[in-house]
This record gives sequence, C-alpha cells and structure tokens, in this order.
Amino acid sequence: MQENARKLADELGVPNFKASRSWVQRWTQRHNLTSVVLHGAGGSVNLEVTEERMATIRGIFQDFQPENIFNMDGTGLFYRCLPKRSFVPAEQRRAARGTKSMKAKKRVILVLAFNATGSKKVPVAIIGKAALPLCFRRPGCASPLPYFSQRSSWMDGVVFKKWVYEVFLPFIRLHTTEKVALVVDNLASHDGISDDQLVLIALPPTTTAIFQPLDACAIAALKLRYKRRFLSAMVEHLDGLTSTTGVTRTTATLANSVRVSLLDVTRIIQDEWAKTTPESLARCWIMARCFPAPMQNALTALYTDYHRADTAPVANAVTDISPVLLSATLADGLFPETQSEDLISGVSSWLGAEENVGILEDKVDMVLGGGEGEDQNE
Repeated sequence: MQENARKLADELGVPNFKASRSWVQRWTQRHNLTSVVLHGAGGSVNLEVTEERMATIRGIFQDFQPENIFNMDGTGLFYRCLPKRSFVPAEQRRAARGTKSMKAKKRVILVLAFNATGSKKVPVAIIGKAALPLCFRRPGCASPLPYFSQRSSWMDGVVFKKWVYEVFLPFIRLHTTEKVALVVDNLASHDGISDDQLVLIALPPTTTAIFQPLDACAIAALKLRYKRRFLSAMVEHLDGLTSTTGVTRTTATLANSVRVSLLDVTRIIQDEWAKTTPESLARCWIMARCFPAPMQNALTALYTDYHRADTAPVANAVTDISPVLLSATLADGLFPETQSEDLISGVSSWLGAEENVGILEDKVDMVLGGGEGEDQNE
C-alpha cells in the first residue's frame, strides 16, 4: 500500500510525499479499513470452474440419506509444541531464554471422519513414524485409537487403504448395511479403493478450503481442545500438583514426565472427540454448503437453534488458557494481574502452530533432509 501510494504521488507530481505509517493509519481509518491475517487457501479457488464438478457431486448425494454421507480428512498436530511467549520481570527481559520445546516439531497425523448429521463419529486414527512406539508396549498401555506408521508421518496410499479397510468399513458395518458415501480430497493416494458398500467421492482440486466440512471448524476445534488439555496438564506438572491431586488416567503419563507421549495424545484426543457434539459436526456440513438445496435446507432446519457453542473459536480458547497460565504457582510475582496483548497474541499463535507456513516449511525441509530420525521412545 505504501509503495503504491508513493508511485501515485510521483505520477501526480506531489513533492516530498513519504507515505509514512502514520499516513497509512489515518487513511485506513478514514475509509473504515482494518488489517486482517489471511489464512487458508479459499481465495485461490475458482468457483466457476469447479461448479460443474460440484453439481455432479450434489447429484450423487441425492441417492443417499445424510446419515450415510461421511467426510474424511487428515491434519497434522505438533503435539509437543509449547507457547513461546511468557512474562518476566522487566529488568530480566533481555536475559530471558526459551527452550527447544517451543519449536518442537514432533508431529502426528490425525485422521477424522464423521457423517452429515454428526450422529456417527469414526474413531480418530493416528499416523506416526514408529512402527510401535514404546509407550504402547507396556502392559495396559495399548493405544486406545487406531495407530498406523509411516516413515514420514504422512497419509499415503498404503495408509489410506489400511484406514478404509481396517477402520472405516468395519465401523460402517457395525452401524448400517446400506451403501455409504465418503467425501475425500482430490489426491492420487485416495484411488484404488473398491467395496460394494462404499462410494468414494473426490472433491474438485484445491477446493477443500471451501467444500470440505472438516475444514469448516471440526479440525480446528479438536486441536484447540487438545492444546488446552495439554497446556493445563503441563502447568499442573510444573506446579507439582499432579503428584497428589488432579491426576487422571488420561494425563497420568504426562504428569510423571516432562514430555508428552503418544499415549497422552491418543487419550486426550479420544476424550475430546467423544465430547464433540452432533450439532457442532452437522454445522460443519452446513457451512461447507456442498449439499443440494433441499438436503442443505433440511439439515439447517434440523439444527436451527444451534449457536455453535462448543466449536471452540480461538478467542474462547485463549480466554480459557490465559487464566491457567496466570494462576500457575510458577507465575507468582512474574505475571501482571491482567492479561496483556502479548499474552493473547502468544497463546493465539501457539494454538495455530499447525497452520504456520514457516513451521510447516521447516518440517518439510527436515523430512527431505533426513533430519529428526525416528524416536522409538514416543
């Protein structure tokens, strides 16, 4: 904006025009403009080009009841990453240093799937590096969720087929004998699936940010809930409270060690996925607007009084997490009595770490460069 203003001033012959930050601030105020952080890839979607494919998909949906239409997607979770902002006395601000945990790149893939009414939630599957992490080998510590290994912790064609035949189809056959539709990304790894009870529907390329129900809010909500539980358990550990109170089976491993294990991750994810309501999941389909009009209207009418109370937007998550930080024994004498913009900004950035382009690029470079070898102690 500043550069364009300078060029325009030169063309108009306005001398000594600098387009300073103060000028930009006053200009945006006069025109009621605000600065926003752009996220997602929805802006690159050409809706006119994809409309023909979406019309075909909506036609296919008419052959199914909403409860028999499912959506599946995978998402990365940096399960050991900690916030990088804190409070220190003003005289120590230059001496304060962080830890490696603030840039922890340990990542797993969560594979989520649910139907259009939210009444059927497929157990969340976890994709990690180790063939069988040590934390799952101890007696009584088997993974409560389906676990798959892949050397780069990605969803490839082999893992996708295993998930379909070992997780999704067995779950479907427990609930219905009717044919179901599964909506997935347009990826080559999703090909090669054949079953009489399953119709695989691929969304148009680059349109998942618009038409993918899981991208509407379900993925973000589950990650926020995990991070809230993770941070709360870490604060309890630092305060030394978990040795006597507040220890549950879900956080027992985390309570007795500094590092979160995959066992902790699976237990927390299992708990939070079970708490996700059908209304919140159905709302994702409503927001994606991928159904034909009659089905869309019927689904909207079914949840007309729903106000998205449990979708855990970032603002609510920050409000929940900040008091935990401020109430920690570790914070005595260090934290001010009220929240600051730095605290809110730091927690918000941490909650969105998986969407941070810089972190993702670092992870890709690390994988391609052969760094961060497999940790058998996960």
